[in-house]
Amino acid sequence: MRRAHATLRIGVLLLASAAGPAFGDCRAIYPAASVTEKLADPRYQSCDAVAQDYAGFLAEQGSLLGVLRPAYQRKLKLKDGQPGNAQAQLRLDQYDENIRKLLEVSTALRTIPPAAAPGVAAASSAASASGSGRAAARQRLKESRSLSQSLSDRIAVGVDEFQADEMTSYCKQDFLFRVSGELHAKLAACLRGD
Repeated sequence: MRRAHATLRIGVLLLASAAGPAFGDCRAIYPAASVTEKLADPRYQSCDAVAQDYAGFLAEQGSLLGVLRPAYQRKLKLKDGQPGNAQAQLRLDQYDENIRKLLEVSTALRTIPPAAAPGVAAASSAASASGSGRAAARQRLKESRSLSQSLSDRIAVGVDEFQADEMTSYCKQDFLFRVSGELHAKLAACLRGD
């Protein structure tokens, strides 16, 4: 029995390696070490750099998810210009809308509203505007992660429909999702206060 399981495991490994890295695990292409290396950038000591790169990664993720749309459409068994399942069409429409929102949120997060200066009266209009700007940025940050996660989950459902070039885009999207997840935490720390 053990020998049969061992033979089966070897067969699975050979099949996976025969498929090549394009159809293998994305974490083999972009291992955790590549995420760690990216996050070790000394620029990330600056909240402005974190905001810029986080927004850039969201925009690139949105672009890659747009490239992967045909695979998701195939998964939903929808063809351009032909009526299909209404529920499947609704899912595709939500996918498109969430990409649009992700790109919108990424634009909004490119700059960090300044914190109110210590000792400034909370009633002053500058402090009030700054505080509400940071609160709005925190809300946008929360929204960005929710959209990014939802889209990443949706496209993962279509992985069995990917062609080789789409798998490359998917793995890059997965890498960006993992890096932006860490930058999300850094940006959240930058936006504390007020």
